[in-house]
Amino acid sequence: MHEVSKAQIRRRIKGTGVLELVDRIIDAYKVSPGRGLPIGALTSQHFANLYLACLDRHLLEDLRVDGLVRYMDDVVAWGRDRAALTWVLEECERFAADRLQLEIKPTWQLQRSSRGLTLCGFRIYPGRLRLSARRRRRYRQARKRWELAYGEGKIGAIELQAGYSSALAITKGADAVGWRRRELAARPSVDV
Repeated sequence: MHEVSKAQIRRRIKGTGVLELVDRIIDAYKVSPGRGLPIGALTSQHFANLYLACLDRHLLEDLRVDGLVRYMDDVVAWGRDRAALTWVLEECERFAADRLQLEIKPTWQLQRSSRGLTLCGFRIYPGRLRLSARRRRRYRQARKRWELAYGEGKIGAIELQAGYSSALAITKGADAVGWRRRELAARPSVDV
């Protein structure tokens, strides 16, 4: 994996100093010898996008999927029928193993769009974008932290309001007006 990633980068970047730095970043993290990237590092999104760009092209140009969305290593592809998508998955597994030295996680799903899918903290349905359970939990945890800080006298009312705003930002973009109203109407976890 490390050598594949370094080769991809060397096709785009020629500066020796930059390449030495990139090599040090990649080599600093190992799940096993020569495998793994530092997830969470500022470079991880760039490395993942670069590493999997050829998979995107393969899915769109060679396998001709009807639609594709990828964020880091989460991939969603659309097709006309189950048999075609099963074939796409098999080809994708072969490509990932041969070209990228990757194994596709066994958590993949093959289902109708109407059942929805979870991606990037949202539950996505045709025409609707709902909050995932994880994102709702993150909102509640953030709100509770701010309320506890206020209840303990660590912050004032203005900071509490700013905290509520930052907690609500977690829910931004979703079709969740009713859910937000219910959450905001709920009694705070501490006296405010």
